[in-house]
Amino acid sequence: MDRMDRVLADFLRQDEPRQVDPAFRLAVLARRARQVFRRQLISTLLAGLAFSAALGVAMQASANLMETGSLLIVGAGLVVSWRFYAPVLADWMRSALSVSKQG
Repeated sequence: MDRMDRVLADFLRQDEPRQVDPAFRLAVLARRARQVFRRQLISTLLAGLAFSAALGVAMQASANLMETGSLLIVGAGLVVSWRFYAPVLADWMRSALSVSKQG
């Protein structure tokens, strides 16, 4: 029985998971954080550019300062809400689709 135990222990030792390198994990996490930041920065800049273009067109269409200010406030609110709620809605839709595929 002792020989069988050694064979079994050797077999189980061969299938052990590799040791985790903390420096590698930190490097991967840092790279992932940079990718997320870059993606968020690009989307925010694109939203700001679209908002600026829409505001420029609105300012040319009406020279009224009150209308331009109102457009600025509403547009800024839309950009901010899109920027912060779009990822939440995307996660919600992704989870809803994965649940519907399973069922």
